[in-house]
Amino acid sequence: MRFGCVQSLLAPLLLLLALPVGLCGCLASQSEMAAEDDPWRRFSDRLGEASALIHASSTPDDPVTIADGYQILPRLLRLAWEHAYEYADPAHPILFRSTDAYLTNGWQTNDAVYETAIIDGTRTYRLRGRRGTAPLLELTANEGFDGMQGASRMVSSITEEGLEVAADGSIDVLIGPDVEPGKGLRTTPRTNFLFVRQYAHDWSGVEAARLSMCRPARSSLRKRAMGLPLTKVVRTLTGRPR
Repeated sequence: MRFGCVQSLLAPLLLLLALPVGLCGCLASQSEMAAEDDPWRRFSDRLGEASALIHASSTPDDPVTIADGYQILPRLLRLAWEHAYEYADPAHPILFRSTDAYLTNGWQTNDAVYETAIIDGTRTYRLRGRRGTAPLLELTANEGFDGMQGASRMVSSITEEGLEVAADGSIDVLIGPDVEPGKGLRTTPRTNFLFVRQYAHDWSGVEAARLSMCRPARSSLRKRAMGLPLTKVVRTLTGRPR
């Protein structure tokens, strides 16, 4: 794809643009919000910053590249919304497809299937499900999102060579700060997402892994009041304490 360089710029920008819409649109009443403070209006105005990259001096100006840019923009908008809002609760993580044949961000290969889950590095999780038959499989715990929080850094990883698969084809991987080396994925306080990558040069006849995230019923981690994360989210999105 010829538009990869612009995709790399648009992806983190759209994540930032999606954040102001978030919960503040649900939590602020109409009487508390002036028209100019409406989160959707602010979001729509700022979305123009993303489309401006399509016509930047560094972007090739041939019709195919420009058309490609307008096709990629709404796809990246969907990706940004899912990362920043739809699946952004680390207390209830959901493993979601972060790239596929249509949902592209400029960094993947055509042979790969990528899935992501937003997590909290201080919590403990389990990744469970069917291993599938993809020849190459990698699970990684990571810190930071490229373009938003500096460079992303892999904290720990498991590949198909080190993955324990039961006789029935299932896997059960422990993820958390107290995981011993070789027993799962160890996290750090700054770890904020899990990345699942599967590779096959020909996906016909290959079964992709079917995995899901859950939190153990019992955890040695200390419990936090539910109001604190919500207050932090509201303060971040609205810029006002509540």
